[in-house]
Amino acid sequence: MASRRPLVNLNGQPGELPSGDTLIGSLKIVFPCVGKPGAGEVIGFLVADVPFTLPANLAGSIARALTAAAASAAWTLTRIPAGSTTEATIATLTFAASGTLASFSTQAAISVGVGDILRLKAPATQDSALSDVTFTFVAVR
Repeated sequence: MASRRPLVNLNGQPGELPSGDTLIGSLKIVFPCVGKPGAGEVIGFLVADVPFTLPANLAGSIARALTAAAASAAWTLTRIPAGSTTEATIATLTFAASGTLASFSTQAAISVGVGDILRLKAPATQDSALSDVTFTFVAVR
């Protein structure tokens, strides 16, 4: 399997912070998944080095698969607060049967603090077809 690590794009500059003390604007977090993920596989994780907010229902975010799901497939985005080992689901990302675009569900906007960990997990049961998926989450500072 190919690399599964998040890529971060800050204000359109991959991997580079703009000059100054404050990051202004949007933050894009990308979790690529090349191939078919294993059941419950952690696709990637990110340790936040700046605080940000994921909008309610992950507005502005997108997840797309090159190979459609055979059945409904629910992925989870979890958060482990800094200084804690308690992991909680903060969003569900669902591909419908025969779908290549996911729908997102969260309770409300999600505040992520410095040191918090975000993890993206594949469905607990492996879909027989769903593969080559990329998740792009849009956050704001």
